[in-house]
Amino acid sequence: MKRYGNLYPEITCFENILLATKKARQGYRIYPNHMRARKTVVKRYRRKLKRLSTQYKKGLIDLDRVNASVQSWIGHVRHGDSYRLRENLFSQTVFSRSN
Repeated sequence: MKRYGNLYPEITCFENILLATKKARQGYRIYPNHMRARKTVVKRYRRKLKRLSTQYKKGLIDLDRVNASVQSWIGHVRHGDSYRLRENLFSQTVFSRSN
């Protein structure tokens, strides 16, 4: 096992533990080298995106409302490693109006 000096004080530092707790509350899973959105957060937004698509198709909401929601979520998950998640999620969803 590799040893990187004395990391114990940094790992148990109160500020680092507090930061990890805050990020976990915000819906992130924290790994040693990166951070990702939790599966529950992704599932919840997948359902919301489907609902937004349906409402837009029926004409119940306008494109500005959809764009605001999408941009807000993108801003939230950008704090973690989410490029492929966003590509996958938005390539499956189509917003079109039925006439």
